[in-house]
Amino acid sequence: MNNSMNDFMLELLSDYKTEAFEHIQTIQNGLIQLENEPDMVVRKQLIEVIFRETHSLKGASRVVNQAEPEKLCMQLESHFSLLKQHILELTADYYTLYNKTCDLLSALIEAISKPELKPSVTLIQQIIRQLELALDALRKKPAETINNKPDSETNIKIETETVHVGETEALESKKTSILTHENDTIRISAQKLNEILLQTDEFVTVKNSIEYFGIQFQLISNQISDLRHNKHNHNAISNDNPLYDERDTVAETIKKLDEDLISLSAQFQLFRHTFERQIGELQIDVKKTLLLPLRTLFLNTPKMLRDLCVHSGKTVEFELSGDSIEIDRRILEDLKDPIMHLLRNCIDHGIELPAQRKAKNKPEKGNISIQIKILPDKKIEITIGDDGAGINKNKLLEKAVKASIISPEEAHLLTDEQKNHLIFKSGLSSAEIITDLSGRGLGMSIVEEKILRNGGKIEIESEENIGTRFRITLPQTLNVYRGVVVRVSGNYFSIAVVYIERVIRQSVSEIRTVESKKCIFYADKTIAVVELSELLNLPKAIHHSTKQNTLHLLIVSFAGEQLALVVDKISGEFEGMLKDMGSQLKHVKNITGVTMLGSGKLVSVLNIAELMSKANNYTSSNNYKLTNNEVPEAQKRILIAEDSITIRSMLRSYVESAGYYVKTAVDGLQAYQYLQQERYDLVVSDVEMPRMNGFELTAGIRQNTSYSDLPVVLVTALETADDKQRGLEAGANAYIVKSSFEQSTLLDTIKRLI
Repeated sequence: MNNSMNDFMLELLSDYKTEAFEHIQTIQNGLIQLENEPDMVVRKQLIEVIFRETHSLKGASRVVNQAEPEKLCMQLESHFSLLKQHILELTADYYTLYNKTCDLLSALIEAISKPELKPSVTLIQQIIRQLELALDALRKKPAETINNKPDSETNIKIETETVHVGETEALESKKTSILTHENDTIRISAQKLNEILLQTDEFVTVKNSIEYFGIQFQLISNQISDLRHNKHNHNAISNDNPLYDERDTVAETIKKLDEDLISLSAQFQLFRHTFERQIGELQIDVKKTLLLPLRTLFLNTPKMLRDLCVHSGKTVEFELSGDSIEIDRRILEDLKDPIMHLLRNCIDHGIELPAQRKAKNKPEKGNISIQIKILPDKKIEITIGDDGAGINKNKLLEKAVKASIISPEEAHLLTDEQKNHLIFKSGLSSAEIITDLSGRGLGMSIVEEKILRNGGKIEIESEENIGTRFRITLPQTLNVYRGVVVRVSGNYFSIAVVYIERVIRQSVSEIRTVESKKCIFYADKTIAVVELSELLNLPKAIHHSTKQNTLHLLIVSFAGEQLALVVDKISGEFEGMLKDMGSQLKHVKNITGVTMLGSGKLVSVLNIAELMSKANNYTSSNNYKLTNNEVPEAQKRILIAEDSITIRSMLRSYVESAGYYVKTAVDGLQAYQYLQQERYDLVVSDVEMPRMNGFELTAGIRQNTSYSDLPVVLVTALETADDKQRGLEAGANAYIVKSSFEQSTLLDTIKRLI
């Protein structure tokens, strides 16, 4: 297999992993709600959602040859296909089995990139066997209503684990969110859109004001030009006639121009302030459209707490309030890991075992709460608390001193707050032993790092045997981009200031070589020095500063690591807007987006995470070239409609490799919209898609006189004779079954049709 195919398969597997985890997340959320949902209508909806998600994951797994996830999904699909036919009362054993299956699926998907984590063959076979036995038992159960008790003779025998997680507010807010992918789209209220529309309408007055000032400045410019012309004529006339003098007229004109300029300047300043206010208000309202309710962050919390309780033998009730408050979705994404680590910390370090709590005259069931509120300064406060054992400050100090994080002398000077904050030090943990839950001292370090990166802070309050509270304060929206502009090999780039610790000039004589790497000694640390031009595969420039034997260095930091980047020139700091590279250039390495300087010049913003990773494992690489997005007139155009990102990526790569121009759509409706906007020579479509399926898309194409003769190829998992007949009746020119799919078959079919 050549390198290009290897790269493609790696990219395809990466897309598959992302899609698979989304499917598993939705299945798990559905199971949690189904277990606690008495309403029959909602139960039917949830069963349908779980069935569809399982079916989609099965198809994606088959495409990338992941046989074990495919088998597990096939078993789950059979269960929920049967449940769709008649609603049954499932015992706790079934839910335990389904959750174990989801956990196994997650482990198998994670093992794609980390083979050492792959579950044993014995465990996989055991779960599949249990699913088979449970399905047989399910088939024997008579059709029952939701209120019927299960037949004891058909109960399945599974090793059960009792978990007590109290009913929560989070479970009551999930009836509709489970049916949609809230992270894929943003729901914007009509009121928010109307407010933005009204503000954009106000820019008509801005346009008129700009035209007015343009006319006024032009008039004054013309007057100045006339004045210069008259002055020239006046000099000529005065040479011929000494009695001629227009000094009074010129002086009056200059005075009038001065008065006009002063008045116009005052008007312009007023206009500028008004315009800045309008821009500010519009920015605020547009940012509001990026806000998502925080409840999307806690959809999986009950499942996670359930699993943690099973593992630790503890019982808790979970309380959540204020989760309807909205926050920037970009901050929301970065909060997932910190919230998970804090909740694990509450279970593992905070909540005691039932017997221990009873001995302390506490309820045997612990309490974990999350309270969210919005502060007067528009910041969001998230408080995560437990009523557990609290932080043992003396033990924490002992470990910090032993790990040389602080000296014995410093330990005596710390306040209670400073002692509590020691848990955020990397490598320090208050756990007695290392387990798969905690003890490595890394989780809490990550918590603080991600919160600080988003402009927030975290505070701790803890009392022994009373409990611990973590108070997180974050901005509701992200600020505008702030960066430093640097020049490298004649090119200009920007680096976000959040990653820059210092900008320094370093003497060449102070550069050292340590283990074949160039380094400097800075702030009591040894930091690697790398030419930014090398990381970007640019020709190395001669640094002007080397004439003075000094180099321009940027000390950048990410995820606890530091690096000194050598640049040719540092042009200063600025504020602006960061824009992504767009779908066509999303795979460009080392670049995270572009921004515009005040002069109107566009500069690329560097991806520090990728650059630092490349610097740590630096090897020479080939230059990359951006391709022109224009499509040659002779190149055939193919439209692909497929809702699975994994299969969509695979089909696109296959067709593009054959020399065709390809555009993709996420479902039939989007594909139909594209057909109305652009010309295509052929359509490749899945059948089972949301909004408009492949049969409906094909029928719509045949009914539109503009492209009724457009060839349509259906590529689907539906393989019965009835399905094929339905596709042909809709007007498809070819029908390819995914289970027997081959690249050559698709390409040969396309070639025959166009």
